[in-house]
Amino acid sequence: MALSRWHRGTLESRPFRVRIPYPNGLYVSRIQVYNQRKIVAPHYHRDIEILLTIDAEGELYIDGRKYDMPPNSLFVVPSEAVHAIRYISNRVLVLQLSTDEVFRLIKKVSGCTIKEFDSLIQKIPVEVGPASDRVKTLIMNLSREKGANKNMPISFAEIAAISEMLSLILPSKEKAESSIIRTDERIKRIIDVMESMDFSEGAILDNIARKAALSKFHLCRIFKKGTGMTVHSYLNTLRMSRASYRLLENSSISDVAYDFGFKSISHFIQTFRKTFGKTPKQWILRRQETEV
Repeated sequence: MALSRWHRGTLESRPFRVRIPYPNGLYVSRIQVYNQRKIVAPHYHRDIEILLTIDAEGELYIDGRKYDMPPNSLFVVPSEAVHAIRYISNRVLVLQLSTDEVFRLIKKVSGCTIKEFDSLIQKIPVEVGPASDRVKTLIMNLSREKGANKNMPISFAEIAAISEMLSLILPSKEKAESSIIRTDERIKRIIDVMESMDFSEGAILDNIARKAALSKFHLCRIFKKGTGMTVHSYLNTLRMSRASYRLLENSSISDVAYDFGFKSISHFIQTFRKTFGKTPKQWILRRQETEV
């Protein structure tokens, strides 16, 4: 299924493999509020990601397929699956579970092997459907527990809630066989190569194709088919994301512009505004105000 045209939106997260520190070792939970279209660019991670669209709407793109995300729906992004998201508005609860810690937990209870566990996790369907009241309550309680005890060890109540939630969303055998996600490993390789790119170098696309061991034609075709985003759009997003983090480190706008391959400061400012909806100075001031 082809993805509809992605609307320009401010960047919600870095478009490369996300590594989030877990205060209690097992999970991290947060409620995101979106007042305009925001794009989470293609990325992947080891963790299992559960999305509860409280009253938000959007689109999830995974393994070359688009899923509509209506309010009060539950979605699961399997471990290592390349995915991208376009949110439209309002609130979504994001729950990320440490795959390794969840395995240790289940192993203690059931003696499950890593092979059996990986097979089980990969069979959780992406599109769970409308969130039942019980699942919604469990996820919301985890969000509140995390907020109140973010520096505390994992509690029995949290372990019990996660165990029950997983048992409720595991599919039947018949549904599981048709829901397994198999991400094209070449897309992961392309993302990894682009993560390591030096944007001050020339011939960026040639370098990516060479390091990914693909022709430029196949590189662009495979990436667009699997993520719904062109290589050019992804690189622009990646470049602006990295530039924004450099600005937070108190680097000057001119230094950041030239370090990321812009030939003029005005071109950098124009591109930054198109991505984030603000000039670099306005964006820095806004971030400083929210951190006070």
